[in-house]
Amino acid sequence: MRNCLGLGSLTVALFVSVPSAGAQANPATGLVLTPATFSMLNPSVFGDNAAVVVGGNYGHRPDAKGYLFSASLSQVRFQFGRTYWPLFSRAKSLMTSLDYGHGIASRTVIPGIELVSGAQASVGYGVLNWMDGSGQEGVVGGVLLAGGARLSGPGFRITPYFAPGYFFARHAIVGYNCSGPDCYGYTRNGLRFSTGGGVRVDVLSRVSLEAGVRKTQTTGSISRRSFGVSYRLGNIDGRGLSDAGTFTLQMDNDFLARVSSLLDEDYTQGFHFTFNRKESPVRLDRVLERLDHCPIEQGCVVRSSTLVGQEIYTPRYYPSVAADDRPFGGWLYGGAQSSAMTDRDLTLLSVKIGVTGPPSLAQQLQVTFHELVPAYIIPPGWTDQLKFEPGLIVTAAKKNYSELRAGSASVGLIKSASASLGNILTDVEAGLTLRAGFNAEHPWTLEKHRGFGVHASFGLREDIVLHNLFLDGNTLRAGPHVDRVPFVWQKELGAGISFGATSLDYQKIVRSEEFTTGRSYHPYGTISLTRRGKF
Repeated sequence: MRNCLGLGSLTVALFVSVPSAGAQANPATGLVLTPATFSMLNPSVFGDNAAVVVGGNYGHRPDAKGYLFSASLSQVRFQFGRTYWPLFSRAKSLMTSLDYGHGIASRTVIPGIELVSGAQASVGYGVLNWMDGSGQEGVVGGVLLAGGARLSGPGFRITPYFAPGYFFARHAIVGYNCSGPDCYGYTRNGLRFSTGGGVRVDVLSRVSLEAGVRKTQTTGSISRRSFGVSYRLGNIDGRGLSDAGTFTLQMDNDFLARVSSLLDEDYTQGFHFTFNRKESPVRLDRVLERLDHCPIEQGCVVRSSTLVGQEIYTPRYYPSVAADDRPFGGWLYGGAQSSAMTDRDLTLLSVKIGVTGPPSLAQQLQVTFHELVPAYIIPPGWTDQLKFEPGLIVTAAKKNYSELRAGSASVGLIKSASASLGNILTDVEAGLTLRAGFNAEHPWTLEKHRGFGVHASFGLREDIVLHNLFLDGNTLRAGPHVDRVPFVWQKELGAGISFGATSLDYQKIVRSEEFTTGRSYHPYGTISLTRRGKF
């Protein structure tokens, strides 16, 4: 095992020069481990809101190179990347952050020149993982204030800016393979001032090029030069997501439902993105019309959605994988959905097409996530995952909602049934959900909600599973598999809040035994964020 005292001193010496060779955690080190020292600002910091912005950043120091991918929804930006330290080829340094940008003011000096200002609030996390159960973590939160002069011409804008910031930073020596008072849990917190600036060039209102430099005001600190490019999608009139339609971001993870154990098992991770569109494939609409006639005069509306998602399934792999446990597997998909809805009834038809095996990127995502936390075990066994197979799931579902109201309070019952057919999953499901709330939003209509609302729900569901690729194994190729249990029940306990166009929901889901040698039950949690906009 590494000497953790040496780790702390070596890393601090790498990031910033410190007078004491025995120094351990240092807040400035925590700051440098995160994207906070990249000088690329949030695309909306000067009020240039767009529905979606994607981009990439490159950061350079004499001793390291860093790369960041960024994606923004309106004024909120998510970043994820990696730093390469030539001296530590065996270690992995990963970083991620979430920030919010907002324009403060703009004033025209003369035609073509205006003064602009804005603010950016951010939180970030970074890790230097030695890949032996020990490592160093940095956590940061702070605010940048940016001001500059914007020069505009035909098809371009140039904005030189200055952006000082103030950050709370935390640095910790951590890991399950790191013990003693000088190692695990050794932390140091502090406030650090950071100065930086750069130049942003906007071309044809869509493409932005940016270059800058940032330095933390600590003795011996090293400046990081950054270069970035981004592209704006959707409307660019400064209203952000106001016309972006309705979308839902959903994350599932067994970590969100556990109390005593943090181990992955069974359905362990899922990401699902649903974006409502104006039109759907004609064939889906025709089939939906046969399933449920939707007369406009009775208040029925038809909505269409684009679906993208990923699901990850694993056996219990600590301390080892049992021979009779389920196989590792992942499913990456895209699809379309058409829905016919009234306040009482919902009929939907969806088609998902995707891949299993290595192209599903399940291994890469899970392993990378565990590398972000040195105390997490890197999952073994992905070399024996389910093989590549094209996948298809066609699902038809119906729901009915009845409700009793007394002022703003309401109690409702949702009856649901669905059938799925495909080589990934073939099953029939039926369930009941009791829902109560105060000024609660409707469970499936997409109109904006007025005021603040809360709700809670409890549901029961029974599944008759005829085929599940993640238990039965690949369809046409021999490989790992287990004996599937055909009847599976599911309990759901949920709560949610809504305000205006935004709602946030949480559900804890518990499923019964899914294969004969499996666990008697499996819990996982779901968090979903919905933003309602215009169509």
